[in-house]
Amino acid sequence: MLRHSAGHVEMSRRDYDEFMNEKHLENKVAIVTGGTRGIGRAIAARLLEEGASVAVCGLRQKSVAAAMAFLAPEERVFGMVADVSKLEDVRSLVDNKVGERIVLGEAVR
Repeated sequence: MLRHSAGHVEMSRRDYDEFMNEKHLENKVAIVTGGTRGIGRAIAARLLEEGASVAVCGLRQKSVAAAMAFLAPEERVFGMVADVSKLEDVRSLVDNKVGERIVLGEAVR
């Protein structure tokens, strides 16, 4: 049961569990910049749980490899070294996911 009050929604535990078990992001791709550690990596993991395919990037190969190991064995995860302050790196990251829908642009680090 949903109840709306003062700008927020309340729902029963059963409705919440049912909602959380659904894969709301299936067939979507999320790009998480700064997704190799901290909050970004946690966001990437949650997006995978929600059914999205996820691309993460970081500044160093070592951090990308560590994130891939953490997020593995998901076949829906892609990682690469990219500096989002460089247009060519951003293009390269996005080009690796051509034709798929991007649902998230940047995670706060």
